[in-house]
Amino acid sequence: GRKSRAGGGGELDNERRANARLLAQAVLSPVGGGQPTLGAGMPAPNSYQMQGLQGMMGSVANTHQVFGQSLLGANQLKIQLEAEKKARRIHVGNLPSKGTKESEIKEFFNESMKQMGLAVGDPVKDIYYNATGNFAFVEMRSPEEATRCIQSLDGSEFQGSKLKLSRPPDYTQALSFGPVAGLPQAGMQQLQGMMGGGAPPP
Repeated sequence: GRKSRAGGGGELDNERRANARLLAQAVLSPVGGGQPTLGAGMPAPNSYQMQGLQGMMGSVANTHQVFGQSLLGANQLKIQLEAEKKARRIHVGNLPSKGTKESEIKEFFNESMKQMGLAVGDPVKDIYYNATGNFAFVEMRSPEEATRCIQSLDGSEFQGSKLKLSRPPDYTQALSFGPVAGLPQAGMQQLQGMMGGGAPPP
């Protein structure tokens, strides 16, 4: 009785080793629909082993597909966020030549838009001021606020100068902003935070 059990255990060990060799070869072989090529001296797989190999190969192929969709979705989201960021910016020309500070420009746009009922809270997110060229780029919270600012404040007077407001040269109309196929919601929110996108604060 002991010999028969020992012999059965040896056959089971041989089968396990055969399965391990087949699985290792399947991982290293290109993903495809055909049967893997067996090495010299390797026994042909039985139907049970082939079912396991086909299942594993299908899982690997599915993982590749999901990963590819996620990369495509992340790239699409990046393009959308960059387009929206450009649509939030305003080119401010004809600024006073001397003594102007970024804080003064920011305060002017914030107070002017609030007083005219064009925004609730401070709409300006960021400012880049070029004192040499007498111009600035003002970034609003949303493309809509940028549009209202240009329409209402173009030609307004700031420290004795009439401002010229326009879209910047690299202006891109904001794309529709929604869920991106292939990218989980959590990943989309993380990228929005990194790129400075998302809905304007209340």
